[in-house]
Amino acid sequence: MVALELLTTIRDATGRDLLAKRLSTLRQAPVNQGVCAAALSACSELASANHARVPATDYLIAAAAAERGFGVLHYDHHYDALAGPLGFESVWIAPPGSI
Repeated sequence: MVALELLTTIRDATGRDLLAKRLSTLRQAPVNQGVCAAALSACSELASANHARVPATDYLIAAAAAERGFGVLHYDHHYDALAGPLGFESVWIAPPGSI
């Protein structure tokens, strides 16, 4: 999910290939039935709290990271909201609004 989200932002083939090669060296957190259940549970919890809409990919990335005990390195306020119900560490790559 993360690779797909990042690779769709790269416009040229050379840059895409380089990023794909680098991303392939990272540890994986697969999306499985448990991850999907956790993502749905977090969705319900945030909806009950009247939280703004969160993209489906963010739920799945966060739930997959949480299942593996990974933190999420990001530049997206949705992960701060998801850290509560899913119990993972939310780490900004830069202060919000600075990039």
